[in-house]
Amino acid sequence: MMKRESIVAKLQKLDETIKSLEQLKSHSRGKILDDYLLQAALERNLQIASQVVLDIGNSILAERGIRGIHEYKDIIIRLGSEGIIPKEFSEKIFPIAGLRNLLVHNYLEIDPNRLVDILFNDLDDLRKYMKIIATYLNNQLK
Repeated sequence: MMKRESIVAKLQKLDETIKSLEQLKSHSRGKILDDYLLQAALERNLQIASQVVLDIGNSILAERGIRGIHEYKDIIIRLGSEGIIPKEFSEKIFPIAGLRNLLVHNYLEIDPNRLVDILFNDLDDLRKYMKIIATYLNNQLK
């Protein structure tokens, strides 16, 4: 039995994080780029969102006994190749693993413009991931 409760809790955290990011979108691009605290909130929420996406994927793969996951990018690739998420969608969201690594390890190299681009262009992908995983979980109960 999949650790459904754990994944559901992570989906709820992802939903909360996306809502926080949506609140940040109420500010203009320029305001965010000029305000350190808004940038810090953006960075932290993107870090949490990317980590949760990867944690959920890793949990599902582990539960299915899928091995050979050595790097975060492998999680997204395998979710697609195993048909857990559509392959073309896995290719689209693949950069989330690199984003997580950038935010955690290479924080001195962060380009605030890139993060603002993600904020204004890619939140729908996070919501789509949530829906795909929720559908997957529901199908596992049948």
